[in-house]
Amino acid sequence: MWPAAEFGDAWADVYDAVFADLDTDAEHAVAALSTDLADGAGVLELGVGTGRLAIPLAATGLHVTGVDSSARMLAGLAAKAGGDAVRGVLGDMVDPPVEGPFDLVLIAFNTLFALPDQDRQVACVGAAARGLADGGRLVVEAAVPQPWRFADGDHDPVTQTVRSVRVVPDDTGVRTLPLNMRYAWPSEVDLMARLAGLSRVRRSGGWAGEPFDDLSTRHVTTYRKDPTT
Repeated sequence: MWPAAEFGDAWADVYDAVFADLDTDAEHAVAALSTDLADGAGVLELGVGTGRLAIPLAATGLHVTGVDSSARMLAGLAAKAGGDAVRGVLGDMVDPPVEGPFDLVLIAFNTLFALPDQDRQVACVGAAARGLADGGRLVVEAAVPQPWRFADGDHDPVTQTVRSVRVVPDDTGVRTLPLNMRYAWPSEVDLMARLAGLSRVRRSGGWAGEPFDDLSTRHVTTYRKDPTT
């Protein structure tokens, strides 16, 4: 089991540069996420990182809270233009130290996979559901697992975990950064949501509403917390 803050602490100072190609994707994500949310609606992002989605979401008039286990990531968020519009909270996304209810909870860009085992992933989805207002939505963005691509990592298909590193350039040359994950199939994420009392509303192959089919490499899935009776 890897430490909760391992990824964020290691990647904080290079994260935005390495994943700069996601900027256009973020535009589609913000447009999709803000649809049907009233001005001032409450949004919680679990694993907020440096605010790639949280900051532009806040700029649309939403009240955005972001939880992350890495103080270094949160410092990066706060230092950005518009970062002061996001309430950054240091904490474990399995037991986020925030009070809802929120109209939207977001777990984006494989953040669910950063949790090292199924129990913690189930607990995270459960915590997200408890934080939702009745009728609120949980949106999960995650890769569709492709186990045949994990040959270069330490892959355990039984636990669905992959331990690997990524080589990135820096001022001194190159360095290796941890890129560990516990992947889950879309149907498994659906079951986690059902256990948390959520119902699936829709699934697409990306933020622009691409169809989800057997060629999709990721999914964006929306779940709803139905009003209690």
